[in-house]
Amino acid sequence: MRRPTADRLKKAMWWDKAWSLVSGCVPVSDGCANCWAAEQADTRGYQESKTMQHRYGGLTLRTGNGVPYFNGEIRFMYKDLLKPFSQLTGRVFSIWTDLWHGTPEQIALAFATMMATQRHDYVICTKIPERMLAFFEAYTPMDCWRYALEYHGPKFQRACGRFTVDQVPATWPLPNVIGMVTVESQEHVLKRLPHLIVTPFATRAIACEPLLGPVDFSQYGNAIDWVTAGCEVTRKSWLKRRADRDWFRHIAWQCDAFSIPLFLKQMEYCSRVAKLPPLDDVVYDQFPE
Repeated sequence: MRRPTADRLKKAMWWDKAWSLVSGCVPVSDGCANCWAAEQADTRGYQESKTMQHRYGGLTLRTGNGVPYFNGEIRFMYKDLLKPFSQLTGRVFSIWTDLWHGTPEQIALAFATMMATQRHDYVICTKIPERMLAFFEAYTPMDCWRYALEYHGPKFQRACGRFTVDQVPATWPLPNVIGMVTVESQEHVLKRLPHLIVTPFATRAIACEPLLGPVDFSQYGNAIDWVTAGCEVTRKSWLKRRADRDWFRHIAWQCDAFSIPLFLKQMEYCSRVAKLPPLDDVVYDQFPE
């Protein structure tokens, strides 16, 4: 996996571009309680722009204390499927929000784009990994290619440029796609990692964010290629759930023990949330090879 540009790293962002194919989400765990994506969607959904209304309008509700949350409606942004083709220089794309809320056909179209733009790296993060394996068992890379040609028509082949049907791999995985699951607590380590490690990804990662408790993934350590971690960040500071520094220390210890690169995105440091903070005098800004 390539490193993002220097200006993105200064902001503690491990990705260069967001590829937002899915608007809306279905809350599934306590990690969804103060969702930053729901906050953004709620704000943008009230803007006058027709584009913002189409993408975000009506996707959120609010709790009694005014905290927005997704109402379960899902919209797929077909018009953004070919967006990565316009980036000629290799970039790290993070796919927001959860792609696996899409239909198998929509996911196949996304994988066709990822397959044809191998100059980019793609990170697909999910809280519903049980849906992943069924897709890979039902679709081959060639199925995705053919479906994209059928859906987009000749413009897909033109966008692919030098990438031709002869380069479509026979089987999964794609070398430039990183599969990631969120494990905000030990409950979700046990619930989600068994699905990740049997899914055909070239690179497997876990996101300990927002970190809501100590996590121990050592029993899966040999199957994990990258770990990101961070405390909860929300605009409503009185709702923020604190993360103990020892929880991060235990994550760093496990990563050291299994030689897993760690990206510590944010942590409470000197009474504030710091980006890329030092943990015991070490800044963890590591990426998988």
